[in-house]
Amino acid sequence: MRADYFSKYEFGWHLATTCNAGDAELAVRVAIAEAERLAGGTPLAEQLTDRVTGRIRRIKLVTDNGGAFKGSRFAAFIASRPELLHIRTRRRSPGQNGVRERAFGSLKYEHLYRLEISDGPSLAVEAEAYRQVFNHIRPHEALDFARPVEIHQQDQQAQLSNTEN
Repeated sequence: MRADYFSKYEFGWHLATTCNAGDAELAVRVAIAEAERLAGGTPLAEQLTDRVTGRIRRIKLVTDNGGAFKGSRFAAFIASRPELLHIRTRRRSPGQNGVRERAFGSLKYEHLYRLEISDGPSLAVEAEAYRQVFNHIRPHEALDFARPVEIHQQDQQAQLSNTEN
């Protein structure tokens, strides 16, 4: 699961029974695909490239210190994406990634724990249903009761205006 720290927009889910580099890479790819979809199909690197200088404003991808994020496969994936900067939190410091931890709490306590979920495919369906509510329907107090999609779109427009000027 990946989120924008500014807009709180949840970019997608990858649910797996394992937690390996392949799963980590796929989760990031899902988020990138959603970011590109929201921008009308514009590649993420292009969205982040300053049109005057040609420099890419890198996205800080914050993860914990799980093995999936420490290996050479994930490092090679990140190295292949110039728009990403990987930052790992300190060991045993989940509070450093509080936005992510809070989002997991919301998913679990506001939605999943209220349901009888019998299998993995049902879990995936319910998690995605909650993501849609979270991003598009539910107002967020931290966003002055706006929805994450609204804030994300405003931010995208502001960034586009800044690069055109």
